[in-house]
Amino acid sequence: MGKMGNGVLEYLQAAALQERNPHRRADYQIAARIVDHCQKGDAVECSPHVLATYEVLGWHPDKVWSQIVKHRKAVLRDEYDYWYDAAGNPRNSISDYDPVRVPKKPPAKAVPRFIPAKRQASV
Repeated sequence: MGKMGNGVLEYLQAAALQERNPHRRADYQIAARIVDHCQKGDAVECSPHVLATYEVLGWHPDKVWSQIVKHRKAVLRDEYDYWYDAAGNPRNSISDYDPVRVPKKPPAKAVPRFIPAKRQASV
């Protein structure tokens, strides 16, 4: 691939190192490995993107989404339906959603504040 391929590979590797969002970082890593496999020609029994996805995530690309949903359900248990719909999409969709920040869980029910009774002065 030559100089152009090397420049793309270097860009993707640098972007992966700087990315805070773990999902985007994995995307950069997969893209860098795809470029690397294309340069080397070593993805013989499958396509470069399938091999790269297996290397980074450990799953076939067709199974990634179902594994993400499975993991979310295991972590959230009974709260999964509060946060995600049946297709696995966030219910409270925010345009600048950042999975690095964990959303605050709303309280199950309002908890009354404890206000101590005023003491009467002793006579």
